[in-house]
Amino acid sequence: MNNKESIISWIQGLPESTTSCRPTGPTKRKLVHEEQQLASPPASLEPGHEDNMASTPKRRRLEGSDNGSDLDDTPRAVVGDVPSLSDASSVISSRSGRSGGISSPTKKLALLQRARELEIKALDIYCFPKVAGSDDLLASMEQIRRGSNILPYHMKSTIDKIIGSEALAMLWTTTFQSPEIVDNLPGCIPSFEEVDGIIKWAKLCQETECEEAAWNHDVHLALLRKVFGGAEQKINAMLCTTARPSRFFKPAASTGQLIDICIYSSVAHDEGLMDKIDQFRESFQTNNSINHTDYNPLRTRPLLLSIETKKPDTGNNKAQLQIGVWYSTQWSFLRWAVGQRLKERARLEADETETDVETDTLACLSKLGFIPGIVVRGHEWYLVLSTYDGKKTTLWEQHHFGTTTSSHGAFCAIAGIRKLTAWAKECYWPWFEKNILD
Repeated sequence: MNNKESIISWIQGLPESTTSCRPTGPTKRKLVHEEQQLASPPASLEPGHEDNMASTPKRRRLEGSDNGSDLDDTPRAVVGDVPSLSDASSVISSRSGRSGGISSPTKKLALLQRARELEIKALDIYCFPKVAGSDDLLASMEQIRRGSNILPYHMKSTIDKIIGSEALAMLWTTTFQSPEIVDNLPGCIPSFEEVDGIIKWAKLCQETECEEAAWNHDVHLALLRKVFGGAEQKINAMLCTTARPSRFFKPAASTGQLIDICIYSSVAHDEGLMDKIDQFRESFQTNNSINHTDYNPLRTRPLLLSIETKKPDTGNNKAQLQIGVWYSTQWSFLRWAVGQRLKERARLEADETETDVETDTLACLSKLGFIPGIVVRGHEWYLVLSTYDGKKTTLWEQHHFGTTTSSHGAFCAIAGIRKLTAWAKECYWPWFEKNILD
Protein backbone atom coordinates (compact mmCIF):
# COMPACT_ATOMS: atom_id res chain seq x y z
CA MET A 1 0.00 0.00 0.00
CA ASN A 2 1.48 3.36 -1.02
CA ASN A 3 1.47 6.48 1.10
CA LYS A 4 -1.69 7.93 -0.41
CA GLU A 5 -3.70 4.73 0.00
CA SER A 6 -2.59 4.23 3.62
CA ILE A 7 -3.54 7.80 4.52
CA ILE A 8 -6.97 7.54 2.88
CA SER A 9 -7.55 4.21 4.65
CA TRP A 10 -6.62 5.76 7.97
CA ILE A 11 -8.94 8.76 7.42
CA GLN A 12 -11.85 6.49 6.47
CA GLY A 13 -11.35 4.58 9.70
CA LEU A 14 -11.72 7.66 11.89
CA PRO A 15 -14.88 7.80 14.05
CA GLU A 16 -17.56 10.30 13.06
CA SER A 17 -17.67 11.77 16.57
CA THR A 18 -15.69 15.03 16.94
CA THR A 19 -15.31 14.97 20.70
CA SER A 20 -12.13 16.52 22.01
CA CYS A 21 -9.12 14.28 22.38
CA ARG A 22 -7.47 16.64 24.86
CA PRO A 23 -6.59 14.81 28.09
CA THR A 24 -8.03 15.99 31.38
CA GLY A 25 -5.98 18.10 33.71
CA PRO A 26 -2.60 18.57 31.99
CA THR A 27 -0.43 21.57 32.78
CA LYS A 28 -0.63 24.71 30.69
CA ARG A 29 2.79 24.05 29.22
CA LYS A 30 1.73 20.54 28.18
CA LEU A 31 -1.40 21.91 26.44
CA VAL A 32 0.61 24.48 24.52
CA HIS A 33 3.05 21.80 23.42
CA GLU A 34 0.26 19.51 22.21
CA GLU A 35 -1.60 22.28 20.42
CA GLN A 36 1.57 23.17 18.56
CA GLN A 37 1.75 19.56 17.35
CA LEU A 38 -1.74 19.62 15.73
CA ALA A 39 -1.55 19.65 11.96
CA SER A 40 -3.76 21.54 9.53
CA PRO A 41 -5.66 19.34 7.04
CA PRO A 42 -4.01 18.90 3.66
CA ALA A 43 -4.99 21.34 0.92
CA SER A 44 -5.83 18.60 -1.58
CA LEU A 45 -5.90 14.83 -2.13
CA GLU A 46 -5.30 15.12 -5.86
CA PRO A 47 -2.39 13.25 -7.41
CA GLY A 48 0.89 15.07 -6.90
CA HIS A 49 0.12 16.04 -3.30
CA GLU A 50 1.41 12.87 -1.67
CA ASP A 51 4.65 14.60 -0.63
CA ASN A 52 2.71 17.32 1.12
CA MET A 53 0.69 14.75 3.05
CA ALA A 54 3.79 12.78 4.02
CA SER A 55 5.45 15.87 5.41
CA THR A 56 2.68 16.97 7.78
CA PRO A 57 3.51 16.91 11.51
CA LYS A 58 0.63 14.46 12.20
CA ARG A 59 1.99 12.02 9.63
CA ARG A 60 5.49 12.29 11.11
CA ARG A 61 4.13 11.70 14.62
CA LEU A 62 2.27 8.58 13.51
CA GLU A 63 5.30 7.17 11.79
CA GLY A 64 7.52 7.96 14.78
CA SER A 65 5.28 6.21 17.32
CA ASP A 66 5.25 2.74 15.83
CA ASN A 67 7.63 1.47 18.48
CA GLY A 68 5.44 2.69 21.33
CA SER A 69 7.82 5.45 22.36
CA ASP A 70 6.56 8.59 24.02
CA LEU A 71 5.74 11.27 21.47
CA ASP A 72 7.39 13.88 23.70
CA ASP A 73 10.75 12.10 23.87
CA THR A 74 13.76 14.07 22.70
CA PRO A 75 14.09 13.73 18.91
CA ARG A 76 17.06 11.66 17.77
CA ALA A 77 19.17 12.58 14.78
CA VAL A 78 18.92 10.26 11.77
CA VAL A 79 22.17 8.47 11.06
CA GLY A 80 23.94 10.16 8.19
CA ASP A 81 22.16 13.45 8.82
CA VAL A 82 24.24 14.83 11.70
CA PRO A 83 24.48 18.65 11.52
CA SER A 84 27.87 20.26 11.05
CA LEU A 85 29.20 22.85 13.48
CA SER A 86 28.28 25.57 11.02
CA ASP A 87 24.65 24.46 11.32
CA ALA A 88 24.76 24.16 15.12
CA SER A 89 23.17 27.51 15.79
CA SER A 90 20.01 26.65 13.87
CA VAL A 91 19.85 23.17 15.40
CA ILE A 92 20.09 24.54 18.93
CA SER A 93 17.50 27.20 18.20
CA SER A 94 15.00 24.69 16.80
CA ARG A 95 15.24 22.55 19.93
CA SER A 96 15.52 25.30 22.52
CA GLY A 97 12.05 24.63 23.88
CA ARG A 98 12.57 20.87 24.42
CA SER A 99 14.32 19.04 27.19
CA GLY A 100 17.42 16.97 26.60
CA GLY A 101 19.26 16.74 23.32
CA ILE A 102 21.52 19.58 22.33
CA SER A 103 19.43 22.13 24.29
CA SER A 104 21.00 21.32 27.68
CA PRO A 105 23.69 23.77 28.88
CA THR A 106 26.15 20.90 29.34
CA LYS A 107 25.83 19.81 25.71
CA LYS A 108 25.92 23.37 24.41
CA LEU A 109 29.15 23.95 26.31
CA ALA A 110 30.55 20.74 24.86
CA LEU A 111 29.64 21.92 21.37
CA LEU A 112 31.43 25.24 21.92
CA GLN A 113 34.48 23.47 23.30
CA ARG A 114 34.54 21.06 20.36
CA ALA A 115 34.39 24.05 18.02
CA ARG A 116 37.35 25.55 19.94
CA GLU A 117 35.42 28.74 20.61
CA LEU A 118 35.06 28.59 24.40
CA GLU A 119 36.94 26.86 27.20
CA ILE A 120 36.11 26.76 30.91
CA LYS A 121 38.90 26.68 33.51
CA ALA A 122 39.08 26.98 37.28
CA LEU A 123 40.22 30.36 38.58
CA ASP A 124 43.15 29.99 40.97
CA ILE A 125 44.42 33.46 41.80
CA TYR A 126 47.92 32.07 42.45
CA CYS A 127 48.15 30.28 39.09
CA PHE A 128 46.33 32.67 36.77
CA PRO A 129 48.28 33.50 33.58
CA LYS A 130 50.52 36.55 33.89
CA VAL A 131 48.57 38.98 31.73
CA ALA A 132 48.60 42.76 31.95
CA GLY A 133 47.49 44.00 35.36
CA SER A 134 46.03 40.73 36.58
CA ASP A 135 48.23 40.35 39.66
CA ASP A 136 47.18 43.66 41.18
CA LEU A 137 43.47 43.08 40.63
CA LEU A 138 43.52 39.50 41.92
CA ALA A 139 45.48 40.52 45.02
CA SER A 140 42.92 43.24 45.73
CA MET A 141 39.99 40.84 45.28
CA GLU A 142 41.57 38.32 47.66
CA GLN A 143 42.02 41.06 50.23
CA ILE A 144 38.38 41.99 49.77
CA ARG A 145 37.31 38.35 50.19
CA ARG A 146 39.00 38.38 53.59
CA GLY A 147 37.29 41.65 54.50
CA SER A 148 40.56 43.48 54.96
CA ASN A 149 40.65 47.29 54.66
CA ILE A 150 37.30 47.57 52.92
CA LEU A 151 35.60 50.27 55.03
CA PRO A 152 36.65 53.82 55.93
CA TYR A 153 37.81 54.46 59.47
CA HIS A 154 34.94 56.86 60.24
CA MET A 155 32.44 53.97 60.10
CA LYS A 156 34.19 52.03 62.88
CA SER A 157 32.55 53.62 65.92
CA THR A 158 29.06 53.31 64.44
CA ILE A 159 29.46 49.66 63.53
CA ASP A 160 31.06 48.82 66.89
CA LYS A 161 27.99 50.19 68.67
CA ILE A 162 25.56 48.29 66.45
CA ILE A 163 27.39 44.97 66.79
CA GLY A 164 27.78 45.21 70.56
CA SER A 165 29.21 41.72 71.11
CA GLU A 166 32.98 41.65 71.56
CA ALA A 167 33.15 38.21 70.01
CA LEU A 168 31.42 39.40 66.81
CA ALA A 169 33.43 42.63 66.82
CA MET A 170 36.60 40.54 66.49
CA LEU A 171 35.47 39.63 62.96
CA TRP A 172 35.73 43.28 62.01
CA THR A 173 39.19 44.01 63.41
CA THR A 174 40.91 44.20 59.99
CA THR A 175 37.91 45.67 58.17
CA PHE A 176 38.63 49.36 58.68
CA GLN A 177 41.22 51.39 56.81
CA SER A 178 43.69 53.79 58.34
CA PRO A 179 42.28 57.29 58.93
CA GLU A 180 44.54 58.88 56.30
CA ILE A 181 43.33 56.69 53.41
CA VAL A 182 41.10 58.51 50.92
CA ASP A 183 38.33 56.54 49.21
CA ASN A 184 38.41 57.27 45.47
CA LEU A 185 36.60 54.22 44.09
CA PRO A 186 33.47 54.66 41.92
CA GLY A 187 30.16 54.84 43.76
CA CYS A 188 29.81 55.03 47.52
CA ILE A 189 29.55 52.80 50.59
CA PRO A 190 25.95 52.51 51.86
CA SER A 191 25.19 52.91 55.56
CA PHE A 192 24.94 49.91 57.86
CA GLU A 193 21.15 50.38 58.00
CA GLU A 194 20.87 50.36 54.19
CA VAL A 195 22.95 47.21 53.94
CA ASP A 196 20.91 45.56 56.68
CA GLY A 197 17.76 46.28 54.66
CA ILE A 198 19.22 44.46 51.64
CA ILE A 199 20.13 41.49 53.83
CA LYS A 200 16.54 41.24 55.07
CA TRP A 201 15.26 41.17 51.50
CA ALA A 202 17.83 38.49 50.61
CA LYS A 203 16.71 36.32 53.52
CA LEU A 204 13.08 36.75 52.48
CA CYS A 205 13.92 35.68 48.91
CA GLN A 206 15.70 32.61 50.23
CA GLU A 207 13.00 31.59 52.71
CA THR A 208 10.14 32.04 50.22
CA GLU A 209 12.10 30.39 47.37
CA CYS A 210 11.77 33.41 45.10
CA GLU A 211 12.47 33.23 41.39
CA GLU A 212 15.50 34.82 39.77
CA ALA A 213 13.58 37.98 38.80
CA ALA A 214 12.73 38.67 42.44
CA TRP A 215 16.33 38.18 43.53
CA ASN A 216 17.44 40.59 40.78
CA HIS A 217 14.96 43.30 41.69
CA ASP A 218 14.92 43.06 45.49
CA VAL A 219 18.53 42.13 46.19
CA HIS A 220 21.10 42.33 43.40
CA LEU A 221 20.03 45.49 41.59
CA ALA A 222 18.89 47.06 44.87
CA LEU A 223 22.41 46.62 46.30
CA LEU A 224 23.98 48.08 43.16
CA ARG A 225 21.66 51.09 43.27
CA LYS A 226 22.73 51.74 46.88
CA VAL A 227 26.31 51.80 45.63
CA PHE A 228 25.90 53.90 42.49
CA GLY A 229 22.94 56.13 43.39
CA GLY A 230 20.27 57.65 41.18
CA ALA A 231 19.79 57.74 37.42
CA GLU A 232 21.71 61.01 37.12
CA GLN A 233 25.00 59.36 38.12
CA LYS A 234 27.62 58.93 35.38
CA ILE A 235 28.39 55.32 36.37
CA ASN A 236 25.37 53.20 37.19
CA ALA A 237 23.73 49.79 36.95
CA MET A 238 20.77 48.57 34.91
CA LEU A 239 18.84 45.39 34.28
CA CYS A 240 19.60 44.10 30.78
CA THR A 241 17.89 40.73 30.66
CA THR A 242 16.93 41.25 27.00
CA ALA A 243 20.35 42.47 25.82
CA ARG A 244 21.43 39.82 23.33
CA PRO A 245 25.01 39.36 22.11
CA SER A 246 25.35 40.62 18.56
CA ARG A 247 24.67 37.97 15.95
CA PHE A 248 27.65 39.30 13.96
CA PHE A 249 30.15 38.36 16.67
CA LYS A 250 28.71 35.57 18.82
CA PRO A 251 30.18 32.07 18.42
CA ALA A 252 28.79 30.18 15.44
CA ALA A 253 28.08 27.11 17.57
CA SER A 254 25.78 28.90 20.03
CA THR A 255 22.42 30.49 20.47
CA GLY A 256 22.23 34.01 21.88
CA GLN A 257 22.96 33.98 25.61
CA LEU A 258 21.90 36.86 27.82
CA ILE A 259 23.23 38.31 31.04
CA ASP A 260 21.09 39.99 33.70
CA ILE A 261 22.70 43.22 34.94
CA CYS A 262 25.44 45.51 33.70
CA ILE A 263 27.37 48.48 35.02
CA TYR A 264 27.77 51.19 32.41
CA SER A 265 29.16 54.68 31.96
CA SER A 266 27.10 57.53 30.59
CA VAL A 267 29.20 59.84 28.39
CA ALA A 268 26.42 62.18 27.26
CA HIS A 269 28.03 65.06 29.13
CA ASP A 270 31.27 64.72 27.10
CA GLU A 271 30.57 66.13 23.63
CA GLY A 272 33.99 65.20 22.28
CA LEU A 273 33.62 61.58 23.35
CA MET A 274 30.06 61.39 22.06
CA ASP A 275 31.30 62.63 18.66
CA LYS A 276 33.85 59.79 18.59
CA ILE A 277 31.19 57.23 19.51
CA ASP A 278 28.79 58.53 16.85
CA GLN A 279 31.54 58.49 14.24
CA PHE A 280 32.38 54.88 15.13
CA ARG A 281 28.73 53.82 14.85
CA GLU A 282 28.33 55.59 11.51
CA SER A 283 31.58 54.25 10.04
CA PHE A 284 31.03 50.64 11.07
CA GLN A 285 27.30 49.98 11.01
CA THR A 286 27.63 46.24 11.50
CA ASN A 287 26.38 46.55 15.06
CA ASN A 288 25.39 50.24 15.29
CA SER A 289 26.59 50.14 18.89
CA ILE A 290 29.63 50.96 20.96
CA ASN A 291 29.29 47.52 22.59
CA HIS A 292 28.89 43.91 21.47
CA THR A 293 25.11 44.10 21.85
CA ASP A 294 22.54 46.19 19.98
CA TYR A 295 20.44 46.60 23.14
CA ASN A 296 19.19 50.17 22.71
CA PRO A 297 20.10 51.59 26.17
CA LEU A 298 23.70 50.44 25.61
CA ARG A 299 24.24 51.65 22.04
CA THR A 300 26.07 54.80 23.19
CA ARG A 301 26.91 53.87 26.80
CA PRO A 302 30.19 51.99 27.31
CA LEU A 303 29.60 48.71 29.13
CA LEU A 304 32.02 48.46 32.05
CA LEU A 305 31.06 45.28 33.91
CA SER A 306 28.78 42.35 33.10
CA ILE A 307 26.87 40.45 35.80
CA GLU A 308 25.14 37.08 35.40
CA THR A 309 22.72 36.14 38.18
CA LYS A 310 21.04 32.92 39.26
CA LYS A 311 18.83 31.99 42.18
CA PRO A 312 20.39 29.65 44.80
CA ASP A 313 21.09 26.03 43.91
CA THR A 314 20.90 26.64 40.15
CA GLY A 315 23.19 24.43 38.09
CA ASN A 316 26.54 26.01 37.33
CA ASN A 317 26.60 25.01 33.65
CA LYS A 318 23.87 27.46 32.67
CA ALA A 319 25.71 30.44 34.18
CA GLN A 320 28.95 29.29 32.53
CA LEU A 321 27.22 29.06 29.17
CA GLN A 322 25.53 32.44 29.40
CA ILE A 323 28.47 34.53 30.54
CA GLY A 324 30.90 32.44 28.48
CA VAL A 325 29.05 33.16 25.22
CA TRP A 326 28.66 36.80 26.28
CA TYR A 327 32.42 37.25 26.76
CA SER A 328 33.28 35.27 23.64
CA THR A 329 31.09 37.72 21.71
CA GLN A 330 32.78 40.68 23.40
CA TRP A 331 36.29 39.51 22.51
CA SER A 332 35.21 38.86 18.92
CA PHE A 333 33.74 42.36 18.74
CA LEU A 334 36.91 43.92 20.16
CA ARG A 335 39.08 42.02 17.68
CA TRP A 336 36.92 43.22 14.80
CA ALA A 337 36.80 46.83 16.03
CA VAL A 338 40.55 47.06 16.58
CA GLY A 339 41.15 45.45 13.20
CA GLN A 340 38.88 47.96 11.44
CA ARG A 341 40.78 50.85 12.99
CA LEU A 342 44.16 49.35 12.06
CA LYS A 343 42.97 48.71 8.48
CA GLU A 344 42.07 52.38 8.18
CA ARG A 345 45.57 53.33 9.25
CA ALA A 346 47.12 50.69 6.96
CA ARG A 347 45.52 52.32 3.93
CA LEU A 348 47.74 55.31 4.63
CA GLU A 349 50.85 53.13 4.81
CA ALA A 350 51.69 51.33 1.58
CA ASP A 351 54.06 48.86 3.28
CA GLU A 352 51.43 47.60 5.77
CA THR A 353 50.12 44.16 4.79
CA GLU A 354 47.05 42.25 5.93
CA THR A 355 49.29 39.94 7.93
CA ASP A 356 50.80 42.94 9.67
CA VAL A 357 47.34 44.20 10.57
CA GLU A 358 46.36 40.83 12.05
CA THR A 359 49.57 40.66 14.08
CA ASP A 360 49.06 44.19 15.36
CA THR A 361 45.43 43.42 16.26
CA LEU A 362 46.39 40.47 18.45
CA ALA A 363 49.20 42.46 20.03
CA CYS A 364 46.73 45.19 20.88
CA LEU A 365 44.30 42.72 22.48
CA SER A 366 47.13 41.23 24.54
CA LYS A 367 47.69 44.65 26.12
CA LEU A 368 44.16 44.49 27.49
CA GLY A 369 44.91 40.99 28.77
CA PHE A 370 41.65 40.03 30.43
CA ILE A 371 38.11 41.18 31.15
CA PRO A 372 36.54 40.56 34.58
CA GLY A 373 32.90 39.91 35.35
CA ILE A 374 30.61 38.78 38.15
CA VAL A 375 28.38 35.75 38.66
CA VAL A 376 25.84 35.91 41.51
CA ARG A 377 24.00 32.87 42.85
CA GLY A 378 21.40 34.03 45.33
CA HIS A 379 23.43 35.40 48.24
CA GLU A 380 26.89 34.61 46.86
CA TRP A 381 29.03 36.91 44.68
CA TYR A 382 31.86 35.50 42.54
CA LEU A 383 34.58 36.95 40.34
CA VAL A 384 35.10 35.47 36.87
CA LEU A 385 37.72 36.42 34.30
CA SER A 386 37.88 35.96 30.54
CA THR A 387 40.95 35.84 28.31
CA TYR A 388 41.47 35.51 24.57
CA ASP A 389 44.34 33.79 22.75
CA GLY A 390 43.48 34.86 19.21
CA LYS A 391 41.34 31.79 18.53
CA LYS A 392 39.18 31.02 21.54
CA THR A 393 37.87 32.64 24.71
CA THR A 394 38.66 31.09 28.07
CA LEU A 395 36.33 31.67 31.02
CA TRP A 396 38.11 31.42 34.37
CA GLU A 397 35.73 30.84 37.24
CA GLN A 398 35.20 31.42 40.09
CA HIS A 399 36.54 33.38 43.11
CA HIS A 400 34.14 34.14 45.95
CA PHE A 401 34.33 37.70 47.27
CA GLY A 402 31.06 38.53 49.06
CA THR A 403 27.68 37.40 50.38
CA THR A 404 24.38 38.91 51.48
CA THR A 405 23.98 36.40 54.32
CA SER A 406 25.64 38.89 56.71
CA SER A 407 26.45 42.59 56.94
CA HIS A 408 30.20 41.90 56.87
CA GLY A 409 29.84 39.74 53.75
CA ALA A 410 27.63 42.36 52.08
CA PHE A 411 30.26 45.05 52.64
CA CYS A 412 32.79 42.68 51.04
CA ALA A 413 30.50 42.34 48.01
CA ILE A 414 30.20 46.13 47.79
CA ALA A 415 33.98 46.54 47.95
CA GLY A 416 34.42 43.98 45.16
CA ILE A 417 31.84 45.66 42.94
CA ARG A 418 33.52 49.04 43.36
CA LYS A 419 37.02 47.63 42.76
CA LEU A 420 36.01 45.86 39.54
CA THR A 421 34.20 48.97 38.32
CA ALA A 422 37.34 51.01 39.04
CA TRP A 423 39.39 48.57 36.92
CA ALA A 424 36.96 49.00 34.03
CA LYS A 425 37.04 52.78 34.38
CA GLU A 426 40.83 53.04 34.68
CA CYS A 427 42.01 50.18 32.44
CA TYR A 428 39.34 48.87 30.05
CA TRP A 429 37.76 52.11 28.91
CA PRO A 430 41.04 54.04 28.31
CA TRP A 431 42.28 51.05 26.27
CA PHE A 432 39.02 51.01 24.30
CA GLU A 433 39.13 54.74 23.61
CA LYS A 434 42.77 54.68 22.51
CA ASN A 435 42.63 51.60 20.28
CA ILE A 436 39.11 51.81 18.85
CA LEU A 437 37.83 55.38 19.01
CA ASP A 438 40.95 57.52 18.50
